[in-house]
Amino acid sequence: MGPVKGVVLDESVLFSVDDDENSTHLLPAAEKMLFRLQYSNLHVGISYKEGLCSQKGALIQHVAVLYTLQLVKLDVSCPEHALQATSSAWDVIPDTCIFVTSILDAVICRNICSKGWTVVLQGLEHTVSDMSGVTTIHKLQDLLITLSRLNKMALGDSVITVGYVMKWTREKDFLKRGAFPTMPTSNGLTFISIDLDLPLIPQLQTVDVVLHKATDEISSVDEGQMLSISKGVIFSEGMQQLDRCMKHLHYHLIDPLENIIPLLDRDAIQNILQDLDEINNPRSCRIRAPHYLKAVVFKMEEFAELPVPLPSVIQEYIDHGSIVYKFYVLGERVFYAVRSSTPNAASLLLSSGNKGSSAVIFDSLKSLPVDSTTSLKSDSDEVKLDLDIVTSAAMWMRGKLHLTIFGFDVVIQAGTGDHVIVDVNYLPSFKEIPNETAIPAFWEAIQSSYKSYKYSSKQGSSSTPFAPNLIMALDILLA
Repeated sequence: MGPVKGVVLDESVLFSVDDDENSTHLLPAAEKMLFRLQYSNLHVGISYKEGLCSQKGALIQHVAVLYTLQLVKLDVSCPEHALQATSSAWDVIPDTCIFVTSILDAVICRNICSKGWTVVLQGLEHTVSDMSGVTTIHKLQDLLITLSRLNKMALGDSVITVGYVMKWTREKDFLKRGAFPTMPTSNGLTFISIDLDLPLIPQLQTVDVVLHKATDEISSVDEGQMLSISKGVIFSEGMQQLDRCMKHLHYHLIDPLENIIPLLDRDAIQNILQDLDEINNPRSCRIRAPHYLKAVVFKMEEFAELPVPLPSVIQEYIDHGSIVYKFYVLGERVFYAVRSSTPNAASLLLSSGNKGSSAVIFDSLKSLPVDSTTSLKSDSDEVKLDLDIVTSAAMWMRGKLHLTIFGFDVVIQAGTGDHVIVDVNYLPSFKEIPNETAIPAFWEAIQSSYKSYKYSSKQGSSSTPFAPNLIMALDILLA
């Protein structure tokens, strides 16, 4: 069988019938699966048989439109004919297509397989033993693991399987932009979602590298460690187990949790970035450490009754002409976009509605008022952006923080021209950068990181991933 290029899902694995109301509805697990397949770069269809009730038929039509599925009408006596016509319409050879169903009929399965298709039976793993071309899954969520395994079998080491972990809203954004295809990318990457609520070992067996947004998995922060946030961050149990898997099985994590944690501690990251002076030189503008905000205070005496949780980091507010430069580092490539930002201090005070010089209190996870009247053309500023110094700083941070994909903001201080780095974060969305530029760079960064890891591993004595003794040891560890 070749790498999977087409998938037809029978309606039997997607819908559930409510016996009490005699109505049909789409299964919750099917919604996520269909969304992922919609942006997988695979051909995807939904099959159904004649004689459906009107409510179910209408629902199938609706789902097909919603998830861009091809409708495949099956003849009960010879469904292989419709499937063969479907692969021809997709212009793919049959042995790159799979048919997923929960209805077992040995004769029909053999007929479908005889046309080159692979049959995936859901929930019937104990009823099939020696049928060639037939494989099984326990539940629909296991389908992506099967696709990954089949691609590995077909392509071997020429494909790098990237498992990813992030919250669903973030994953949907990346999927819509074509960042997580199941079909191998031009540089040989294929992507599979990892569900931390499901057993990890079966999911990781076909994965080469794991990409994560660990900050989505922070469960709490130990208040007893407030003076050192990096020591008090507690990740979800699933994230902790994944981290242990990566370390014990010698798999590559982009990026290790210990590399991410300094970004969660504003005091720690500021101390690191104080060393930016190393790259400054008299012939260019100065680039320096970040300035984070919890409140904007205009007079020293206002600190006395400031309702800000302690301990806090106190930093100056930078007048920067209401323009922020959002930088994204994807491996060795650096991109940026220009955005409106908060007003200068005098305008901020007026726009806040406060009288006198009262402090402006705000949520640091939300935005302060943005000056919508400011032009975003950087060449209109008194001081232009020095792209060379910021790019040098980006590469300096990449080496200092040991991160593959991260972002930061730069503001240019009015009067001095200092370039001030603020708000460093891991695995940003980088959606301000056009997809046709950003997504290939994103893939390239992952591939380069993985290859560097493999090269380093060859220089040492890393164990072979998923050796039986390691799986047994890990099962005991996770029990």
